[in-house]
Parts: sequence; structure tokens; C-alpha cells
Amino acid sequence: MVVVDVTVVNVAVPQIVKDLGIGAAATQWVQSTYTLTVAGLLVAAGRVADRWGRRRTLLAGVALFLVGSVLAAIATTGSSLVVARGVQGIGGAAILPSTLALLNATFEGPARARAFAVWGATVGGVAAAGPLLGGWLTTQLSWRWAFWVNIGLGLSAALGAWAFVPESRDRTGRPLSDPVGLALAVLIPTSLVTAVLLGRTQGWWAPAPGAPEVAGVSLPAVCIGSCVLAGTALVLWERDLLRSGRRPLFDLDLLRIPTFARGNLVVLVVALGQIGLLFVLPLWLQGVLGFSAVQTGLLFLPLAVGAFAAAAVTPLAARAVGVRTVIGVGLLAEIAVLAALALTLSPSSSPMALVPLLFGYGAGVGTAEAQLPGLLLAHIPADTGGSAAGIQSTSQELGSALGVALLGTVLLSATAADLHDRLAAHDMTGAQQQRLTRTVTDTSGTAIPTLPDALARTQARAAFTHATATAAAAGALTLALGAATLFAPTRRRRRNDDTPRPLEVGRA
Repeated sequence: MVVVDVTVVNVAVPQIVKDLGIGAAATQWVQSTYTLTVAGLLVAAGRVADRWGRRRTLLAGVALFLVGSVLAAIATTGSSLVVARGVQGIGGAAILPSTLALLNATFEGPARARAFAVWGATVGGVAAAGPLLGGWLTTQLSWRWAFWVNIGLGLSAALGAWAFVPESRDRTGRPLSDPVGLALAVLIPTSLVTAVLLGRTQGWWAPAPGAPEVAGVSLPAVCIGSCVLAGTALVLWERDLLRSGRRPLFDLDLLRIPTFARGNLVVLVVALGQIGLLFVLPLWLQGVLGFSAVQTGLLFLPLAVGAFAAAAVTPLAARAVGVRTVIGVGLLAEIAVLAALALTLSPSSSPMALVPLLFGYGAGVGTAEAQLPGLLLAHIPADTGGSAAGIQSTSQELGSALGVALLGTVLLSATAADLHDRLAAHDMTGAQQQRLTRTVTDTSGTAIPTLPDALARTQARAAFTHATATAAAAGALTLALGAATLFAPTRRRRRNDDTPRPLEVGRA
């Protein structure tokens, strides 16, 4: 339920834009507010789960998620929908680390590896199935049912957790009180994603005409500076708490475990590339090829099938060749598909030609996602499972939010630049160029089929296709960075330094 709400809205965006009359900036906020809120609160939620009880935190998160879903389903403006998505995000932040921590505390040995594989396969497969569910609900009922459907799912999950999931918590009994760390942990992802979302329209350094400014610099530049300062302050503050014997929100000792530290960077980069495609491609299918929401969802079905099929065999493959190798194969499959899309997309592309590519991409997602949680949490003690799961989930959700923001920015910026040049080559006036370009970008391409001028439609389709290919290439580069990070050699240290010792994994 939590994961599907990252992607279920993607294919519903065109209908939301038409129904609520929102622009491109609001569209990205509808997409990003949810993942941004989740990313900002996951570390704190993981700590709360360790201390307060993981099942109790899970149930509280489900209740809050359902409240946000109802608010989203009845939203009448773009602003109210953004607020509702934020409420959903708070609930999702409580749910995600609780589920991983419960697995880490309940299972041991080979059973734990299988449990993590099932969890990862569910993440990858459901993320891919989201567009299908969203497309069917939007076409047959309304985009609002993309949120109403959560009521049944949430109640079922809550009843199942209450009946069958054992409670667990941190056995040490150490108190948790770190409001400064919590504030900084929320500020870092919030300011970073806000900067990326606003940079295209408000200027990265110098403020755009009419845009707000602070001491002569743009708001995105201020946000980036805030992110850097908050990150530095968080590290210094948490280290000071550790030295004084108090318990910090962000357990920096966990990052001294090589598999956990490197794995989190891989998770962030991989999520950036994966979710970015699931945001960009539905807009292209509906704006350029004229697909309906349900047709878009059906075309994404091979992606979901590929993800679940690959995830089913990854535990055996991991035992045979190693977890890192399996993850690397999955990433290479995703990179190959994105590169193929970047090279072959055209306004006349055949939808059937996309089917094997999407199946291959789904197989890559299922292969990588099924093994990443096990790689990260392999050496994490159960007592800190919630905190570690919160950090891991933060990396994933921050990557998702950045993926929507960055690749959405690439898509719209490339569309505006290319369409302007194409229209200028056909001797359109500056006013006409500006009006058409704004119409296409402000609606995220959904207005292309309704443009009254045939020449404008043709050029808009070509420009939006070129921009989609550019976004696919950017996604491939981010995934390549993730693969390089995964296989980069680890610098060895002397035995008498701070190299982490093997950690015993116990039952909470």
C-alpha cells in the first residue's frame, strides 16, 4: 500500500491536471510531497518503532495513512491534494521501517534472507504494478479511486498485523530524546528536493523575474545551502551526543558497517533512476501516443510481471553467485533498457516494441530490489533494526523524491528548449512560441493531443519525445553510478583502527 502510492498516481496525473486545473509545478508537488514527507520522517519513525513498539508503530502508521487517503480522495484543489499527500507520507514513514524491523527481529538465518527477498520483491513488483492499478481505476471509475482503494488494503493490513505479527522493541531500554536531530533530519531532504523542484522556474542562483529571493539569490540556492549546513550540523550534533553517552536519533555507528553504508548510497541512486522512469514514461505515452490511463497501465503490466518473476529466482541465484553479483545483474538490465529507450524513442514508436523493454526493466527491478534489503541489514543487530530500516527506507524514499524532481525537471526543461527551437524554425512569433511552450510544459505534456494547430502538435510531440529520451538517458547514468558504487573496491584499514567488527544478530 505504501509503495504503490508512489507510482499509482503517475498515470492518473493527466486526469488530475484536467480535473483540478493544476500546473506543472503543482503536478510535481503532488508526486513529490508524498515521498518527500516519507523520506524526511523515516529515521525518526524507525527510532520510535524501536522504542515504542514496531507493531504498534505500524498500526498507528496505517491509521494515519488511511486518513491521508480519504483527504486525497475528496480533494478539490491542487493545494488540498498536496496536503493530503503529506499526511499519507507521515503514515507511510511509520509503516516502512516498522515492517523491515519486524522482519529483522522475527526471523533468523536463511529464513531472514527469504523474508527480506519477499519484502524486496514486493517493493519492486508493486511499484511496477502501480501504473496498471492507477490506470484501471482512473479509466473505469475516477482518479480519486486511486486513493479510496487504500481503505480496504489498509484495514486488511491492520487486522493481519494485529492478529499474526508479534510485538517487538528495543531491549536496552535506553531513552530516546533528540529533537535537534529530528529537526535536522527533516530539513535535509526537504530543502534538497524543494531546491530541485523550484530550480527550473525560479533560477538555480540568480532569481528569475518575479521569483522570491533572499539577499539577491534564488530560493533554490538558499535551500541547497540549508541542506549542506543542516547535513554538517547533523553529523557534528549526533557525534557530540554519542561522546556524551546520550542516544542520538541518527546512529552514526551504523554507517561504519561497510555493507550498510555503501548499500544506502546504492539504494538512493537506484531509486532515483527507477522512480524517475515511472514518472516520465506515462506522461509520454499519454501525451505523445495518445494512450488512455488504462492503456498506459496495461502497457506497464509486463514490467510488473518481469519484476515478480525475477524476484522469485533471486534467492537461489544469490546463494550461487553472491548477493552483490545478483544486484549488479539487475542494475545492468535496467541500464540497458533505459539506454535503449533513450536511443529508439520516437513519436511513431510502436507500443508493442516497448513490451520486451518494459519486461526486461521489470526483471532488473525485481532482481535488484529483492536483494538490496538483505545486503544492507545483513549485519545489523535486531535491537537497532528500526533505526537501520529507517535509514535504509530514507535513502530509498529520498531517491524516489529526487527521481521525480530531477527527471521531471530534465523532462520539462528539455521540452521547453527543444520546442522553442522547433517553433522558431517554422517562423512562429516569439509570443506564439512562448504561449505554446508554456501550454505544453505547464500541463506536463497532457495538452499536446488537444493543441488546435497541426504543426504545433507535431513539433510538440517531437520535442516531448526528445525530452523523454533525455530523461531516460539521465536515469541510465544514475543507475550506472549506483552499479559503480556497488562494485567499487573497499579501502582496507589496519586492525587497530575503527574498522567495524562482525556484529551478532539477535532476536528482539
